[in-house]
Amino acid sequence: MRRVFLVRHGMRADNEDPLWRLTAKRPDDPPLCARGVQQARETGAYLRGRPIAALYCSPFLRAIQTAQMIYLETGLRFRVEPALGEWLSPAWFDGFPEIITPEEIRRAYSGFDPEYRSHTVVTYPEPAEEVDMFARIRPFIQQLDREQAGEVILVGHGATVTEAARALVGNVDGLDAKLCSITEFEKLNGHWACLGSTVRHLSFVAEE
Repeated sequence: MRRVFLVRHGMRADNEDPLWRLTAKRPDDPPLCARGVQQARETGAYLRGRPIAALYCSPFLRAIQTAQMIYLETGLRFRVEPALGEWLSPAWFDGFPEIITPEEIRRAYSGFDPEYRSHTVVTYPEPAEEVDMFARIRPFIQQLDREQAGEVILVGHGATVTEAARALVGNVDGLDAKLCSITEFEKLNGHWACLGSTVRHLSFVAEE
């Protein structure tokens, strides 16, 4: 790789409507709300025209929908990668959360790449973000660095962005992972450098 864009998903339905969970089929896997879809589309428009080689996303619905919007703007199909999934903290989840299935993704999202196969195994629980989540993200990032050419987009969550940044540069300096923020990394003289985070492409900015 020579450049990485870390993207956090857009605003989710339960951020906008706290009662959404009460009637949800999968309360641990909320979709984007309308504002979140707009944020995701604007993110894709910002990245359109770049020489992106690959687009990977978390298997959670909000990240898949964000990746779908990026696909609609860029034409780049997304690969679902469990390493980029939400932090499975026991404080947030009682067990492994029920999320959208690969077959449902295939039927509903035209940007899904069904040929991609991940080698990541995610287990519940992950008590410590900086230990457990880092332990699954770092090997994926290292593999991409060895095998993936060109520029890459990774769509995930706040914790995903944080731990992927640590895997690339060893720290989170310059990181500001707001919803649908883009944090850019570039390889310079064989070493990764963080170029900072931006939300200047968004018409609506929210922390959560």
